[in-house]
Amino acid sequence: MLFNTGVFVRILSAILFAGSLAACSAARSNPQLQPLSPAQLRTPQGADAIPSDLSAVLGSDAFPTGADAFPLGAGATPVGSDAHASCAKTGDPEAARCHAQYRKSLVPNGNPATPASAVLGYHPSDLQSAYGLTGPAVQAGGDQTVAIIVAFHNPDLESDLGVYRATFGLSPCTSASGCLRVLSKTSASHPGWAAEEVLDAEMVSAICPNCKIMVVESQDAKLKTLASSVTLAASSGATEISNSYSVPESRDLAQYAAKYRVDGIPITAGAGDTGYGVNYPAGFATVTAVGGTSLINTPRGWAEAVWPGTGSGCSEFISKPSWQTDRGCPNRTVNDLALVADPATGVSAYVSAVGGWTVFGGTSVGAQIVAAMYALAGNGSNINDPSILYAQSSSFLAIVPRANGRCRPSYLCRGATGYSGPGGLGMPAGLTAF
Repeated sequence: MLFNTGVFVRILSAILFAGSLAACSAARSNPQLQPLSPAQLRTPQGADAIPSDLSAVLGSDAFPTGADAFPLGAGATPVGSDAHASCAKTGDPEAARCHAQYRKSLVPNGNPATPASAVLGYHPSDLQSAYGLTGPAVQAGGDQTVAIIVAFHNPDLESDLGVYRATFGLSPCTSASGCLRVLSKTSASHPGWAAEEVLDAEMVSAICPNCKIMVVESQDAKLKTLASSVTLAASSGATEISNSYSVPESRDLAQYAAKYRVDGIPITAGAGDTGYGVNYPAGFATVTAVGGTSLINTPRGWAEAVWPGTGSGCSEFISKPSWQTDRGCPNRTVNDLALVADPATGVSAYVSAVGGWTVFGGTSVGAQIVAAMYALAGNGSNINDPSILYAQSSSFLAIVPRANGRCRPSYLCRGATGYSGPGGLGMPAGLTAF
């Protein structure tokens, strides 16, 4: 991990009382700290749900991160000075942008033999601990195939994935063994999407080491083509489908909503990494929309705060599903839940396209984790939309509110003690809701 409790406390003290960030070195945090349980936080829907020790130290413009964190006001552009987006913004209204972001202040480590103890960022064991998945990750998922939808081709996928899994003691996942399957319609490559593809496969591996992985490489990044890749994945044996890309919602693009409904296959998508606003495919009512958080390990255990880069909001074009009951949005509200996305509290990944080991974030991380959680639960054949999560809303932990933009009503862009736009139902704790 990047930080320990003592360093975290010193940094937050500096933010609050000195107005500047203290220097610190990255170090792995205490592996004995356990996730906060619903009993510890009482109920996620109650006014007392936010951990008091976090509320006391987190301001609306302070990131709970390392020494290179940056203050962010509620109205500021939610893109950090240390976050480098893997995919650049496109001027094509139908072209999707991938969600991978990495820490540009870190020099990537290109040595594939680097020991796990020297690898920065959250490791698979950390992520499993944070979301209450340590037991299921060992035992479940062997009969599941998580499909990852990306654009373009990455010839380094299998070798990069091999480094990641070997470093963290995960069993190999290769095309020869049948664990890894790549369906590609193109030989064209793109460095940004190449990084996304590897990150996605490594995050599925982190949560569900026993799962098979299917990668569907679209010939371009247009939403129409990516939507067709979802259809291909569904017809090719996928049991879950994840999407780590987005395009701002529009009336014209709403026509692709039907492509993202496949009965009996849970579909996830990151909410986007440019702050407040609804994006497709996360905005489609049949897709589990995954928002982003800053994930930290506190003296009381793991906890999350809204990451101001996450997308959220009230859709203009997608009707409100019957199972979503918030009153401030007459249509589909984004998000459904939220997980780690802040690059400053990010995950380990080995990606040749950026130089090797570095720390990644973006809502693509959470989209893969949630897809893998559906796989660990093994109930996908009964799932057509995110409604199962709302039926188990007490299974989520509260997320500390922070703003990802300006809006009315404010819960759509700030967070709340119950359901909110940026945090959705909250932080998943185990597989009860799945």
